[in-house]
Amino acid sequence: MAKKNTSGSSKRGLWIAVAILLVLILIAVIREKPIVGVILLLVAAAAVTLFVVLKKKRKTPTKLTKTSENPDGEKDFDYMPEYEGQSVLRYQYEHDLFLPPDVDAELLRGNGGKYLELRPEPENEYDEKAVAVYLKDAKIGYIYKGQTQDMIHDWLKRKEPINIYLNKFSVENRKATYKIGFYKLLRQYECKTFPITRITKKASDEWSNSRLEALDQTEIGEVLTLDEEEGGGYSLINESNDEIGSLSKSGAKYIDENKPMKAVGVLAEKDIADEDDDEPDTVSAKVTVYLVK
Repeated sequence: MAKKNTSGSSKRGLWIAVAILLVLILIAVIREKPIVGVILLLVAAAAVTLFVVLKKKRKTPTKLTKTSENPDGEKDFDYMPEYEGQSVLRYQYEHDLFLPPDVDAELLRGNGGKYLELRPEPENEYDEKAVAVYLKDAKIGYIYKGQTQDMIHDWLKRKEPINIYLNKFSVENRKATYKIGFYKLLRQYECKTFPITRITKKASDEWSNSRLEALDQTEIGEVLTLDEEEGGGYSLINESNDEIGSLSKSGAKYIDENKPMKAVGVLAEKDIADEDDDEPDTVSAKVTVYLVK
């Protein structure tokens, strides 16, 4: 037999006893001081009303709304890397992908965000500039005619990097979009080489390696991100997201005076001579700064 819950009855009895006691006190006060008694009665009534309202509010169940991620095919991916080797992202677009009738749209399912491959088809009977799009060695469609198709041919001819991946799609409606990024080689832009300073300064991020350790692990030719420092100047960040030093004042002036769309660094030199196990005797490095316009 289930045990009877008496906690509710006990609480109700307690509240009734308190209410009776309050009423008796109010009657006594009203007899001696009517005005004070009336005020206390109004205050008590307001308190009881507020208590009832709040109690009902607590008992009212909160309507739960089911939260879920966007279903497969409707996610908008942001996977385009900023750099590709010593190239920088210059143009980025999202376009519809043409799916021919003989392509099984089921190939798209579960592949949002997956990188694709571009393969020109100069012998295509419908378009000699046709560019087929492959996913895991399976042809899933074509690039539509127009500016993007022309840019792909130009970039492939110059052997400049292109990144492309599947973005949103609908298997049922046989629709898909792709995101494509076109990269420009840094050597095409104006550049100058400057010293890297404050290499032995502690990194601003306490979880990062020290600047000196990060510089030691950074390869010559590695692309560096320039991050503005408080009070002016630029920190140099390697591909592992660690600070390796600061750009010299002359380098910062070079950027600020030219006002490029983006400034990109490449580690040009480094010298960390260590004759014993203590601090290195010589620390120096240089960065080449490219002005992307």
